[in-house]
Amino acid sequence: MTVALETTLLNLGIHNLDKEGGFQRIEPGITTGTDIFIGAGVTRRGQTGQGIDLCAEIEALLGFVLGYNTAKETIDDEGYYYRDYDNPFGSGKHVLIGIPKQGGKYLILSETNETIELFEKLKCVDGVWKVADTADNYQMIAEEAVTGAGNVRKYFYATWVKN
Repeated sequence: MTVALETTLLNLGIHNLDKEGGFQRIEPGITTGTDIFIGAGVTRRGQTGQGIDLCAEIEALLGFVLGYNTAKETIDDEGYYYRDYDNPFGSGKHVLIGIPKQGGKYLILSETNETIELFEKLKCVDGVWKVADTADNYQMIAEEAVTGAGNVRKYFYATWVKN
């Protein structure tokens, strides 16, 4: 079963995943799989050098993929924000990772069919976000409500609350 985006980053007219607050810093990374996309929560756990992978539920989040590292990669003909969830990067691509800042508001992607209420606590699971259970560690608070839809993921804004 294929999972689709409600709308692409290009259709949303997004030019920056940071809505407010900026990033602590921007780091280079190299994709180690073919499932990494702009906005994905990533980790360096289990990787070597600048390698990154999607952040699993039990791993420490490094940051969010911002796009190609243009000093080392050519931008796609479709545009800078083409590499969203439906069109992930290939393996071995040089990307930039935004390290979140306390109180920063960022565009992130919901889990499939995930309903999220305003101000709910969120956790990262395989690079996307879902509602955290009571006993879960959480990293973000939803700044927008998301209505879950079968087989669909949605981009929305949330605030980083854990460092």
